[in-house]
Amino acid sequence: GLPSRLDGEFAFAAWDEVNRRFFAARDPFGAKPCFLLEQSWGIAFASEPKQLLCLPGVHAEPDPLIVAEYLFLRFQEFERTFFKGVRRVLPAHIASTHNRGSVEQQRWWHPALEEQARFPDHESYFRHFRELLEQAIDKRLDTDFAVGCHLSGGLDSGSIVLLADQLYRRHGRERPPFDTIAAKYLQPDCNEGPQIEAVVRATRFRNHAFDADGPGLFKDL
Repeated sequence: GLPSRLDGEFAFAAWDEVNRRFFAARDPFGAKPCFLLEQSWGIAFASEPKQLLCLPGVHAEPDPLIVAEYLFLRFQEFERTFFKGVRRVLPAHIASTHNRGSVEQQRWWHPALEEQARFPDHESYFRHFRELLEQAIDKRLDTDFAVGCHLSGGLDSGSIVLLADQLYRRHGRERPPFDTIAAKYLQPDCNEGPQIEAVVRATRFRNHAFDADGPGLFKDL
């Protein structure tokens, strides 16, 4: 029941020493990764497969089924990875052992499709959506680390940056450093520079622009 009490993005694992039980969980949309490896000596978990492959006696062997799924773009085995024996905890799932057996996964969260919001007019829908979006941005700013936000010429990233700017103006001292990162394209069809610059001018954030077409891409990044 613990995952349903958490609000936000998470991936964690715990060991119940009394009952000799392993337990791991991942947030509903899988924003935070979690991978598992079962061996004769026990269970290991990490946020990336390469961390598990660095363990003594663990060999990086490809899983031919997943390689085939990738080549044919037909993904069906979502728990398995490119590396044999390395499994992912699926989004909205818990992974646990029972009676000292192998790790099994169960879904702990389902979207509430039956729930519907009804408002008297169109403006009320807009206000409610804006409140939810602002809450989502506010939660992701609750961190001890600096925040980087990709900024393109689209409405989605522009809206996020503009709402974040409003939150900083209200509670600036309580927020982590916030910078935007934007790609510059030379082709006219891909150039979103004017839209990006409009958002940058309207906010207090520092923007880092890199040339996505030129040879200095990796140097700029």
